[in-house]
Amino acid sequence: MEVHASQQLEDTEVAQQARANWQRRSQRQVQKGGVIYGHEARAVVRKKEEDSVQQKLEKAGRELERAKKVAIRERKKLWKPIFHELKRSRLKLRDRSPSIRRHG
Repeated sequence: MEVHASQQLEDTEVAQQARANWQRRSQRQVQKGGVIYGHEARAVVRKKEEDSVQQKLEKAGRELERAKKVAIRERKKLWKPIFHELKRSRLKLRDRSPSIRRHG
């Protein structure tokens, strides 16, 4: 009997604490001053969600641009020595063969 009573007391305390937590959450202030109607509150929530989605899209766009710039930078880093070598060899060939003339 004593075990049963202590178990009931513990269950009651847990239920009271859960109820208190729920009431604390439901008493959140959503607006200062005035009355806010349900449709207005839903519109505010919808607006916040749309703004959040918009911010995520903008962030994704910035990250994409950053990735593109990194790719371009890496590509330039890879090809720059190759183009310099081509330019050097072209200049060497031009200097070696005087028969090739540039027409201006």
